[in-house]
Amino acid sequence: MIDGDDSVEDRVKCDIEIDCANGQAVAWVLRNLADKLGRDELDTGWHDVNVPNGDEVGKIYLDFYGIETR
Repeated sequence: MIDGDDSVEDRVKCDIEIDCANGQAVAWVLRNLADKLGRDELDTGWHDVNVPNGDEVGKIYLDFYGIETR
């Protein structure tokens, strides 16, 4: 809350680049990232994206920020 009348809305910008063998692997990666976001395990910045065997298949960039709303 700013000045009693203004408030800040939490926002997140997300850029993902994934290079996987098939759609099922991409779906697994996206579900895994969604679970991590839901558990607040990722902060602002770049993060490696891995499949279950540990191979890196991409990167995700997150930017958590706030905007003023009225």
